[in-house]
Amino acid sequence: MPDSLVVELERYLHHPVVEEWRNSEHSGHSEVFFENNRPLTKAALNRIIKNLCLEAGIQKTVTAHSFRHTTAYLMQSSGIDIIAIKRQLRHKQLSTTLRYVPLVDAAKLLNDACSDLLQ
Repeated sequence: MPDSLVVELERYLHHPVVEEWRNSEHSGHSEVFFENNRPLTKAALNRIIKNLCLEAGIQKTVTAHSFRHTTAYLMQSSGIDIIAIKRQLRHKQLSTTLRYVPLVDAAKLLNDACSDLLQ
């Protein structure tokens, strides 16, 4: 992760709204993103993404879940093994992770994973 992103995430996590939420009766909750001083819901996040796509002229439907597929694809394209991708996405089954990468790549990943196990 770039140092600049680490700095921005630290700054965000120490924002007064986030600090207030953490110190309130919600302290056991894991929410870190807010809109109007309330935890950001999946629907609200998808609405923000939709509006950003409209502004950018992107016609394809993009949701927060789309970023999981993008993450898996980019990890796989970078040579990260399928087991590490599975862990990153917190999938219980490898078959779930394989749905996140293109079919041709999935066959290669399976072959590589099996080769590693047999050695």
